[in-house]
Amino acid sequence: MTEIDEPVPEKPKARSFAALLDMIRNPAARTYLMISGGGLLATCLLVFLFFNSAFGAMILFLIGAGGILARWSSAPPVFVLFLGYIAIFPNVFPEGEAFRFRQDVLKTVIQPGDILVLGCTLVYLLGSLRLYAITHTGMPFDAPKMFIKPKTKPTVRPHTPIGDLELWMLFARVGLFVLLGQVAWNLLTKLRVDFGSNIPVTTYPPGFPYERFRGSAEIMPSSASQFLLGMGAVALLVLVCSFTLYYLWLLRMNRDEARMVVLDEAWRTSRRDYNRPEAWRGWQKKKLLGTLPRKGCGAWFLVIGVPILLVGVGLFLLRWLLSLR
Repeated sequence: MTEIDEPVPEKPKARSFAALLDMIRNPAARTYLMISGGGLLATCLLVFLFFNSAFGAMILFLIGAGGILARWSSAPPVFVLFLGYIAIFPNVFPEGEAFRFRQDVLKTVIQPGDILVLGCTLVYLLGSLRLYAITHTGMPFDAPKMFIKPKTKPTVRPHTPIGDLELWMLFARVGLFVLLGQVAWNLLTKLRVDFGSNIPVTTYPPGFPYERFRGSAEIMPSSASQFLLGMGAVALLVLVCSFTLYYLWLLRMNRDEARMVVLDEAWRTSRRDYNRPEAWRGWQKKKLLGTLPRKGCGAWFLVIGVPILLVGVGLFLLRWLLSLR
């Protein structure tokens, strides 16, 4: 029999000019292309105006444009990380005194510039995510990569015009999340952790400024308080979301799925009980056939040396405890 050569998969044409024209002709992709592009341009312009960082705005534009046009799946997280770096260090490069640190980032007052930058960034991220779902892939393959045929096309979102309700909901979510983020930031900067009081989470006293708590030895530093409060809020949010998703999964489960879950759980709990007699049966069969492996020095050390070592350590600890009296 002769070997049949497998067809070589074609390279994706997502980065070609034809793919860009198809994106423009597609009504669904065209809508989110304009939304993500507008959010990107607005974010870069606001970074240049409020953060006074021309070089940072240019780098952000290149990253965002590459994510939109060239379908870079890693562009959104890189964009967010670099934007956070620019928000704290607008001059990008450390050059002595020119490496300026934005002190107003730590203020508890809501900054209008930061609110606008956050809103435009969320618009760009949501638009680019839905554009990626329309042009490249909307759902991942269920099977492992080795079982997927070379010419299998991924599942994408239908190329239908976007409804007005979906767009209104998108911008409403952006405004809601920006507002919730600002409220959470103000709570984290105004609250502090004090384990000496009856209520461990309290506010800063009105007679003491915010900066005096940084070097105080009697009161926990503000950075440690913000870290503990942030971790507690994240843990609570993850717990609530996981419980909610698990409950929704139980509600949507049909009879066959429930039976499969129960059988899987029953096998998981009784697996050791089923394996143990089979392991002894196999050992006895090998013993009768004379195919058991010979015991070396390691086996004798486990049988004799380990119990002697444990007894010696126990006697040493007992003698040490008696000497403390």
